[in-house]
Amino acid sequence: MNLLGKISDTFKVAFNFVINRNNSPSNKSKVVLKDSSVGTLQQAQTITNTYNQTRPRIDIQGYGGSGSGDDTYVDFGVKNDGSEAAIDVQVEFVADDFEGGKFNITNLSPNQPPRSLIYHYHNTDFYKREVKNPRIVFRYKSADGRSFVARRKITQARRASGVYDIHKPECLGAYFEN
Repeated sequence: MNLLGKISDTFKVAFNFVINRNNSPSNKSKVVLKDSSVGTLQQAQTITNTYNQTRPRIDIQGYGGSGSGDDTYVDFGVKNDGSEAAIDVQVEFVADDFEGGKFNITNLSPNQPPRSLIYHYHNTDFYKREVKNPRIVFRYKSADGRSFVARRKITQARRASGVYDIHKPECLGAYFEN
């Protein structure tokens, strides 16, 4: 049996999922199915699809910025790819050993143009030193009060001068949901 046949036998449905840097599903992350509502593993574990549920889904659109000596910032848009409005949206730049900029958005409707935000990080630890597990965290609710948390990994690029950038598009990493 070829490799594709073995994979098909192991997984009852084909699905894509987000993996962390170690190529294993994050302990706190849900597998996000793209094509089917339920995936069943051979070991009889069930994975429920959250991707196609009626709900808000907050993420980033566009990511760039400036790395000048006096003002280093990230310029990005926050969008709702879901089918419901998101309320009380919080967007925060954090690391395991550092909390950075925090933004609050009252309401973000589906199909609404992305909300443009700028995070100036020149005087923060994101700029001054290497931080552990840097990421952007999204906390938000649906109109009926369900709470959601998602995150995007970010990386730091060290400059020759010894300071760090997070504004380059290649610094934006994988998307996870808790």
